[in-house]
Amino acid sequence: MGYNNRLIILTEVSFPAIQTDYAAFRNAEPVARFGNLFVFRGTFHLPWLRSSNLAGRAIEAIYSPANDIVTGERLLKESVELYPKAWGVALELGNLLAKRGARAEAIRAYEIARENSLPGDEIIELLTRQIERVSNEPPESVPPLRNPWAE
Repeated sequence: MGYNNRLIILTEVSFPAIQTDYAAFRNAEPVARFGNLFVFRGTFHLPWLRSSNLAGRAIEAIYSPANDIVTGERLLKESVELYPKAWGVALELGNLLAKRGARAEAIRAYEIARENSLPGDEIIELLTRQIERVSNEPPESVPPLRNPWAE
C-alpha cells in the first residue's frame, strides 16, 4: 500500500505487467520526471506489493533451516487472499497443503492459480491434472507441481 506524503518513484508505469499492476499510476500526474523515471506523490493502492513481500517471507520460512511450515502456510494464505492474481503463490500454497493432506484446501489453491494464470499458458493444463490427481489420490502422495515462478 502507498503512504500519504511519501514519494513513489517508478521507472515503468505505462504498460500493465503480468503480475504487478501499476494501474493506480496510469492516470496519476507525476510530480517530476527524469527521462524514463517518474515521481508520484500521494496514496496508491498496490496490494500486489504486500502480497509479494508476504510470499517472499513464506518461502524463506519454509525453505530456511528452521523449516517453519506453519508460518509459511499462514503467510502464503494471506498473500493469496490479498492478491490472487499472483498464481505462482497459489500454486506454492496448493503444493504445501497437498503435502500435509489438506485435499479440499489444496484443490482450492490450485483452482485459484488456474483461474489467475494467463489464458493459453501451459500451466493451466498442468494445474488441471494436478487438481485431478489431488482429488483422486491421497494428496500427500501426489508430487508437488513444478512452479515456473520459483526458477
